[in-house]
Amino acid sequence: MRVPRLIAGFTIPLAAAVAAAIGLAGGPVSPAAAATGAAAAWAGPAATTSVMSWGDNSAGELGNGTLTPSTTPVAVGGSGSIQAISSGGRHVLALTSSGTVLAWGNDTAGQLGNGAASANGDAENPATVSGLTGVTQVSAGAEHSLALLSDGTVEAWGDNSHGELGNGTTTSSDVPVPVPSLTGVKYVAAGQEYSVAVLTNGTVMTWGDGGNAQLGDGKLSDSDVPVAVKGLTGVTAVAAGGQHVLALKSNGTVEAWGENDVGQLGNGAQPGDSTVPVKVTGLTSAVAVSAGQQFSLALLSNGEVMGWGDNGFNQLGQSDSFPGGIGSSNVPVQVPGLAHVTAISAGALFGLALLADGTVDGWGDGAFGQLGNGTTDTLTTPTAVSGLTGVSAISAGGASSAAVVAAAAPAAPAPVPSIWQAETTVNPQANLLTNSTLVSVSASGPTDAWAVGVHSDTKAFDHPLAEHRVADTWTQVHVPEPAGQQASLAGVDDLSPDNAWAVGTSDGLTLIEHWNGKRWSIVPSPNPATGTAGDSDTLASISGSGPDDLWAAGWDSNEATQTIQLLFEHWNGTTWTAVTSPTPAGSFQFASGITAISPDNVWAVGTDRTDGAKTLSARWNGTAWSIVPTPNISNAGKDQNQLTGVSSDGAGQVWASGFADDAGQNFRVPYVLHLVGHKWVLTTVPNPGTEGSALNGIAVLSPTDVWAAGVTEQTDGGQLALTEQFSGTSWSISPALDPGQLADLSDNVLLGVASSAPGSVLVVGGQEIPGQGIARTLALTTTKG
Repeated sequence: MRVPRLIAGFTIPLAAAVAAAIGLAGGPVSPAAAATGAAAAWAGPAATTSVMSWGDNSAGELGNGTLTPSTTPVAVGGSGSIQAISSGGRHVLALTSSGTVLAWGNDTAGQLGNGAASANGDAENPATVSGLTGVTQVSAGAEHSLALLSDGTVEAWGDNSHGELGNGTTTSSDVPVPVPSLTGVKYVAAGQEYSVAVLTNGTVMTWGDGGNAQLGDGKLSDSDVPVAVKGLTGVTAVAAGGQHVLALKSNGTVEAWGENDVGQLGNGAQPGDSTVPVKVTGLTSAVAVSAGQQFSLALLSNGEVMGWGDNGFNQLGQSDSFPGGIGSSNVPVQVPGLAHVTAISAGALFGLALLADGTVDGWGDGAFGQLGNGTTDTLTTPTAVSGLTGVSAISAGGASSAAVVAAAAPAAPAPVPSIWQAETTVNPQANLLTNSTLVSVSASGPTDAWAVGVHSDTKAFDHPLAEHRVADTWTQVHVPEPAGQQASLAGVDDLSPDNAWAVGTSDGLTLIEHWNGKRWSIVPSPNPATGTAGDSDTLASISGSGPDDLWAAGWDSNEATQTIQLLFEHWNGTTWTAVTSPTPAGSFQFASGITAISPDNVWAVGTDRTDGAKTLSARWNGTAWSIVPTPNISNAGKDQNQLTGVSSDGAGQVWASGFADDAGQNFRVPYVLHLVGHKWVLTTVPNPGTEGSALNGIAVLSPTDVWAAGVTEQTDGGQLALTEQFSGTSWSISPALDPGQLADLSDNVLLGVASSAPGSVLVVGGQEIPGQGIARTLALTTTKG
């Protein structure tokens, strides 16, 4: 079960990398017929065909002109005369009857092939792939795409970080490029960051990422040109999953290679990757195969379906619960309740089956609505996709699904894209397995902003990270750090182009940095908790009403008194001094956000963990800090409440962001607090996601324009960027782009938000990179500069 988070509490742990789920994509014959090489017994698509889709839509992968998910099928406008489809990580390819290709969804790496390799180039409607004709089959990978041409050659486009385009380079391409020296191909499959091709002589070639033996050439290394899979002949079709491959042979047997952590190779062996093909146990009459994230499916000639590998989300059609359930199987087991199946497709954590009557069943993970039955439930029993008939082909992607149906396509609607634009940020050691995340942002104007956070090195040591936005261009600027210590930055206040401040921590000591327009320098800061081992001081946020009046907030931990108290430090234009904390003796209180309205009106928010976790606020009145009562969501003491940020517009409007984490149900409820007079009022806000959502930061632009940013969480571990806006009367979700995400499930989180100009908003955070399990910086803006 995939449960790690990009952010939890006050730390920034990273989610584990997981793989693309690639469904079968046939040409003008059925996937089953193509897999056996036999004459097609299937009549093929109707003269008038189009695509229906359902599930996740955070990158436009439903192709219906919106970024709104759907738990039931919706029409893909402008998708007429479709012969076959293939759903990748979060993009979809559709092969037309004329041999051209349409694409829609995520385009972070150019995988749509229309010459626009940009997160902002996501297509909410089908777009034509540039320069392709005579195509007979398509396959969508994590963030790359393949097309097989009628002359037996292959074109590839999109991400090429591991050589998955097969052209001898690692340079990505936003238009199709040939895979050189590859001819006589009859079938292709795109995996997470690798590619597979079956030749007419029944042998198999692979290229791209080989770190988990998925190239099958006996090695554990990448190849940017095709290499032969060892000892494999008689192959009619292949399926490329997360990091494992299935090969269907003409005699109805199946061989597999690559990752085998949970038995997805199906050979009964103990966990351990295989660099060469091994025989799947007990399969003798397979006619089609499909590979998901870490599980596999095979369609038998009698119309039944077998599955093996991971069952954490019931994707084998078996219970994963105790007693009697299974967490995984290293040999094929029957998926109960399926008969008369004509095609199969394995998504990331779920499966689809096309039945002989033209309907579709789905089972497994449904957190994004990808099972299409009107719910977000995880299902053990295959269940019909709502209202779907006349289906001729299916494809399951990361967390969305698509089907070719016998119906005319509606006209493409006018797109309703996100108002957000993704900007290119800097990642130190971008080509290495190191992490970079932005946690706070501040802007002095439309052409000057700073974002700060943390990046790690190859030894997993943390270093402070600062990126400067001039106009709409981000650059990394060196930040000094104490020698021999790990350090990070958590808050920033950009007062003017030549006066910015950032705060954080360095090996348990406060860290304050100042930007003078030319360079960052460390400014001495007090550390009230000193003495015994275990004492520590941390600053999490900073805000100033002017260059000679700044406040930094955090907490200090004192072993001697067994207290964690609010820490407030003040800059008077000359020095930083610690100010007496209002934390009672023996308490455990943390400040996570601060906003300075004037020298005698400053507010801080955070969490009181003295007894559970409750919201906390404090106010500076010009003389002293005092605790101000705050409301909490309460559910018989199970909820863990916390406030994550606070903001004001300088005219008395003060808002705080927060959320409650229900420890009893593993569910989060986002909310905001609004200061009315001197009293905090709690307001719940829209809460998408099967595990709820959390707000991590807030910015007040005016009384009728307030923005909050955070993360939406799903039961399967997927995370989506979340932005919400207050219009003066109510809160609503503003769909945010989710660029640079993982192939099968998105993993983006927003941590900081600021206004750069009237009506303009900046948000920053982190995004996970396919196949690497690491974080990269993320910045979105509502304007281009």
